[in-house]
Amino acid sequence: MDWFSKETEILLNPKMPRSENERALSKLPRGGEFASHVWLATSGSTRELGMAIKFVALSKNALLSSAESVNCHLASISQDVWLNALPYFHVGGLGVLARAFLKKSKVVSFEGKWDPKAYYNALIESSATLASLVPTQLYDLVSLSLVAPKSLRAVVIGGGRLSQELQEKAKKFILAHFAKLWHDRSFIANRYSQACSVNKFLWRFANFKSYRSGYQ
Repeated sequence: MDWFSKETEILLNPKMPRSENERALSKLPRGGEFASHVWLATSGSTRELGMAIKFVALSKNALLSSAESVNCHLASISQDVWLNALPYFHVGGLGVLARAFLKKSKVVSFEGKWDPKAYYNALIESSATLASLVPTQLYDLVSLSLVAPKSLRAVVIGGGRLSQELQEKAKKFILAHFAKLWHDRSFIANRYSQACSVNKFLWRFANFKSYRSGYQ
């Protein structure tokens, strides 16, 4: 990803049928008002019930601006190591890349099928200081009744509602070594909303555009 180029980026799910991705590449506009933008399929977009896949375009500047706000909140530094288990073709994983890019910090990708035990081992092996997960992944980790590695100092949780009960249980895992459990409210309800708030931090996705593909 060239964050400062005028190129229009289209990030597609590699697990989608090739024909679907080829259609998206041919239909989504590039350049012009979409210069320096990234096209992403909205969370949960499928071809269920014959519905067309919905895409949104987010400006690179807006993504970097939001990443800067998150970095500020987490007091990120270049020595940080992100362990990422979220897909890079969704805003969650892309956000991790943007944050790391700004701070020149390291990103370790946890790939393959989600496995909480394997992820926990990856936390230890990578000496990760920061992580980004969704509530279901956090639940799986909490269910293991393990203690967070000493290197881990903050976990960003997004992509869904985080219940009070899960928050309390997670404290035993994450706060055991004074790591911070931070619920990123920008991912609740609509990850791509124009106004995104994170606790007391507020920023806006400039030049937010949505697009529903015309193919079925």
